[in-house]
Amino acid sequence: MPAGWRHTVRAVHREQFIPDVIETNAGIICRHSSPQAWLAAVYDDVPITTQVNDGGRGALHQ
Repeated sequence: MPAGWRHTVRAVHREQFIPDVIETNAGIICRHSSPQAWLAAVYDDVPITTQVNDGGRGALHQ
């Protein structure tokens, strides 16, 4: 990333753009049931899957 962008990117609150249910290598994390784990994953330097159920209402929402 160009050095001029680093400060701007770091200033953005990532959690505003991430859904309540995400999937990481550690598994599915729900913001409401595991808020600390969810927030840690959001700011970690790992891939996050942001759509875990193809848009349908899955078991976590029933």
